[in-house]
Amino acid sequence: GVQTCALPILEAVHAVDFGDYAMAVSLFKRALGSLNDSLATLAAPESSPHPLVEAWREEARARLFDLREIWLRVITECRDELARPDDEDEEESD
Repeated sequence: GVQTCALPILEAVHAVDFGDYAMAVSLFKRALGSLNDSLATLAAPESSPHPLVEAWREEARARLFDLREIWLRVITECRDELARPDDEDEEESD
């Protein structure tokens, strides 16, 4: 669940900081799997029908979807960086 995606996310952030975009994409995708599992657990029919739990569940679901959207944007940006030619490649072709 959410706890199992904490370490890959921290590692992914460090990978972005170091410019290792391929590693960051891999780690974000691993964390997305755990996040999706958490979302599935929240949607499970055997969850408690208590009104307080339902209110918490809706709030948690909204926050998890926010995280998911952010991570997907970062993955897209990392892939864009990977597709961009290196400055060294441009200098060699001149």
